[in-house]
Amino acid sequence: MKQKLIIILAAAVMALSCTLPLAACNDTPTADSGTPYPDENASQGLEFALNDDSVSYAAAGIGTCTDADIIIPSQYNGLPVTAIRRQAFEDCTSITSVMMPGSIRSIGSDAFRGCINLASITIPDGVTSIGDYAFAYADNLASITLPDSITSIGMLMCTETAFFNNEANWENDVLYIGNHLVQSYSDASEYTIRSGTKTIGDYAFYSCWDLTSVTIPDGVTSIGNFAFSECGSLTSISLPDSVTRIGRRAFAASNNLASITIPDGVTDIKDSAFYATALYNNESNWENGLLYLGNHLIEARETLSGALEIRPGTRTIAEYAFYLCRSITDIAIPDSVTSIGRAAFSGCNDLTSIAIPDGVTSIEDETFEGCRELTSIAIPDNVTSIGDEAFAGCGFTDFVIPDGVTSVGSTVFNFCENLTSVTISENVTNIGAHLFLECYNLDSVTFENTSGWTVQLEGQTTDGTPVDVSDPEENEEYFASTYNEYIWVRFA
Repeated sequence: MKQKLIIILAAAVMALSCTLPLAACNDTPTADSGTPYPDENASQGLEFALNDDSVSYAAAGIGTCTDADIIIPSQYNGLPVTAIRRQAFEDCTSITSVMMPGSIRSIGSDAFRGCINLASITIPDGVTSIGDYAFAYADNLASITLPDSITSIGMLMCTETAFFNNEANWENDVLYIGNHLVQSYSDASEYTIRSGTKTIGDYAFYSCWDLTSVTIPDGVTSIGNFAFSECGSLTSISLPDSVTRIGRRAFAASNNLASITIPDGVTDIKDSAFYATALYNNESNWENGLLYLGNHLIEARETLSGALEIRPGTRTIAEYAFYLCRSITDIAIPDSVTSIGRAAFSGCNDLTSIAIPDGVTSIEDETFEGCRELTSIAIPDNVTSIGDEAFAGCGFTDFVIPDGVTSVGSTVFNFCENLTSVTISENVTNIGAHLFLECYNLDSVTFENTSGWTVQLEGQTTDGTPVDVSDPEENEEYFASTYNEYIWVRFA
């Protein structure tokens, strides 16, 4: 296999090795399909941390556990375990096997990096994302099984494992794991991705300068971050109808890429996905300062000002699309839009009002951060979540969280200095920390549903502290100081 350097890596910080005594769990059950998950044999002493959603936990570390065969429980403190955190088991050289419950949805970066005695891993169905270097440098890891549910595979997820280094696992210098394309070292000028592939991993074809043409089959749903970035000979790309996600800088700096076709079904376009391509650099492709690809709005020129109208039929507004468009005062979003990306309007200083269409179901992180003149927003009841810092630095004097919202992120109203009152609707069940940080004029926080509220610190392993939220003025004091660093959870 031809090896080539695809990324210049920073020197890794050495972590303390989890060289705990070996103590195998006798008769450890296998993860056979149809067999009940062996929670009764779950490893004891593992560390857990509450997730940002406040209603689930993540495995966070080896803790005092001395098992060689790790069984992660499906629940902790009565809540599901849905994630394995970044660096949770990094350099735990005592681990020889890991069993994960079907409740797991994500595995963080470096989670099992350097677990040199881990020989095989089976990721359960339901997991959607695996972070950068998650299993890298696990020298003896010879068998990796990934489910079709995976939609995001991080950079060099399994580099320098026995599986990665076994040439028999590569097809013409391309590494697949199950129905996922993980890495390409191919020098071919034309390549057809294998039929049945679901995901193209992060950096999969990064800097493949010889690649002039790639055929992506129907069935692929996700294009990873930097997947085709800096492919200087690539001139055109057509994404199949099955694709729903295009990662950060997925095609960026492919400077001869002049023709790009993306389907209507795409709902998630990450930051700078097409930046510095030939299509991006061609001014004739911009329409009144706006770059569209098919029925998706990719980016707006920072020089735009006044009122503008997004083209009818637009379905998706990409991440950071209007970032730092400081002089825009009004934006009309058509009803056809169903997805608005992270930080899409961040830094639109002069934006005064906006209406979110009924088809949108979430306000993502930082969507309106820094919109200091924004005093009016219409949010439909179909919106169920508001992300971190979504309205940080906005100009609202009062704010009513809509009835459909159940989840409110952290620091959502950070530095909203004009904010005096907020109403939290009856369906909200969890609220992140620092919700009203630096909101100096806030004097009233009203809960429409006052029953069952508790507060707890992130990562707290004990039950939360019950809080009486019947007094709006006292609630302001809770958020300002008493429980400023706490997350809020409402139990029915």
